[in-house]
Amino acid sequence: MNEQQKILRIFRLIHILAGNQRKTIKQLQNTLEVSQSTIYKYLNLLEELGYCVDKDEHDKYFIFEPDHRMPLFIEEEVQFLNQCLSGLPNNNPYKISLSKKIQLNGLFIPTAQELKQRMYTRLILQINEAITNQLWITLCKYQSADSSTSEDRIVLPKKIDSENGQLTAFDVKRNAIRMFKIHRITKIEHAEKPAQPVNPEILTPVDLFGLTGPLPIKVELLLSQRAKHLLEEEYPAAGSFITPENNTLFPYRYVSEIRDFKGVGRFILGLPGEIQIISPIELIAYLLERMKGYTFISNIQTMSV
Repeated sequence: MNEQQKILRIFRLIHILAGNQRKTIKQLQNTLEVSQSTIYKYLNLLEELGYCVDKDEHDKYFIFEPDHRMPLFIEEEVQFLNQCLSGLPNNNPYKISLSKKIQLNGLFIPTAQELKQRMYTRLILQINEAITNQLWITLCKYQSADSSTSEDRIVLPKKIDSENGQLTAFDVKRNAIRMFKIHRITKIEHAEKPAQPVNPEILTPVDLFGLTGPLPIKVELLLSQRAKHLLEEEYPAAGSFITPENNTLFPYRYVSEIRDFKGVGRFILGLPGEIQIISPIELIAYLLERMKGYTFISNIQTMSV
């Protein structure tokens, strides 16, 4: 392994350990594709660099960072230590150890979160480049929320929502549009265009809710104050489609084109009584059909007085 690969893997390790999901040694080994002993060496190296690596009761590792970082030595202490060390032979173990700490003291060592943010920004730039140039990419060792394993996912990026940390892309393996969490991506590589035929919906635009379909569907809704707030919070781009409405119960109107009823349907069903559907009538029919699949459980206890 050359030094560049080693550095990149260490940065990826910091990115993983600084995230919300803690990892076992085995999971780190599979993600970084190195031996177990190498993972332990990397963890020790992070400790030497000043990062606090810890593990929980399930032997899952993470980086712990206090709210404030303090330097190893203040300037006066550095001067005093240099004077003391100057009189010791160069092979003295204490001189070597302290000299390393003094050197680190003069360096700006970014926190894991700062490095994570830099990597996040780099991923955003790579994805935007792929969207602009219609390039296929590989999300290396991507771990979905419903799986404990990670795998490479070859995708064609369609839309990115950096504020909510979501990537909408055409997934070759699923042969459909899928949503990916950017914080679960640790590395992106260019990929060749798949040889096999792909779903025609890959050529169609993606709507606000990250879905696609053959034809645009105009949707018009009236929103309560709460519905408007939640819609803009979950989908920041929705703000450009919302206008004030002279209505006490529903003071906002949302008008836009969608590609599938699923996305807007989930949002409406999650806010009963907060949204009034103006059009189309097919959306109402879709919601009524969806509600047939809902199971309502009533637990009523009969009490005798």
